[in-house]
Amino acid sequence: MNLRPKAKIKILVIQTKEYDYLTANLIEGLHELSKKYFWLDFKCVEDSNYASFYTDHVVPSSDIDLYANQSDFIIATSNRFVRYDLVQKYSSLGKKIIFLDGADEGHLIYSPQNFYMYLKRECHLEYTQQHKNVKPFPFAAENRYFLQSNDYNKDFDKLWAGKSNGLCCLMKADENRKHRFEIKNAIQEKYGDTDYYIGGHVQDSAKNPTYSFIGQFHNEAYYKTLLNTKICVDAWGAGKWTSRFFEGLANGCLVFQQSLQDFTYCSEFLDGKDVIFYYNIGELLEKIDYYLNNDEEAKQIAHNGYQKLIQHHKSVHRAEYLVELLRKVF
Repeated sequence: MNLRPKAKIKILVIQTKEYDYLTANLIEGLHELSKKYFWLDFKCVEDSNYASFYTDHVVPSSDIDLYANQSDFIIATSNRFVRYDLVQKYSSLGKKIIFLDGADEGHLIYSPQNFYMYLKRECHLEYTQQHKNVKPFPFAAENRYFLQSNDYNKDFDKLWAGKSNGLCCLMKADENRKHRFEIKNAIQEKYGDTDYYIGGHVQDSAKNPTYSFIGQFHNEAYYKTLLNTKICVDAWGAGKWTSRFFEGLANGCLVFQQSLQDFTYCSEFLDGKDVIFYYNIGELLEKIDYYLNNDEEAKQIAHNGYQKLIQHHKSVHRAEYLVELLRKVF
């Protein structure tokens, strides 16, 4: 992709210290892109969400106004809290404000007409039809999702052959998440307790003897489990487009996900070619049976999914996609 613009692009990211997956995707991607292209200059207002790893991108609080005035675009991100004071301040000065909506909810948390561009994590087709400035911006695979730096493409057969665990249920499924709880119970009833059931962040309220807890997400044990597993099952939670989906793909798993047919997103994953979509528990169990008994086919789809991930769905690809959108109007 030829991203070279006619002039240098300066971007300011307004985030908070509250952790947010999508903001982390964006900042990591912009960091990698800025190393590759001298014409991209971006800064953050807070030392958080990976900005702490890239301190040269954090603007001292005394210089935020100065950098904002010099910026071509300002991106406000939707952590649990939004620095709407800065958004309103710079909007009133005529700056181009882009909003990154990473909320779980399947609705737009602000009116897109208030922003120059509106990037939506869970982007229904109707949003882009109703608002020309709404663009899909789903999660992506962060660098930490890859336990090893090796390119699994070089010897995917060896990677697959080393996977000794057939199935894991890749979701936090306590009784407060009834839908996931039903899926987890159905899998457990059919396949027993020997498989891994991995929850989300390990909280006291979620501890349950039906889980084999691997520990906090994103530690080495968690990714080793994924690397050792052939089939990962994910399901809708508070949101439908989860990070678990990308974590499974990054570690060479055949990922099962509930259908996302009502969403629009960049470079779609294809059912039966890159991943496996399911519509109900009965279909899910039938498909699990099929792919547990058709290993070569399962391996090929897992490999396809991994290839699509590393070619189109890492954090740097999200940044490239964003810069390409901005380049068209810059």
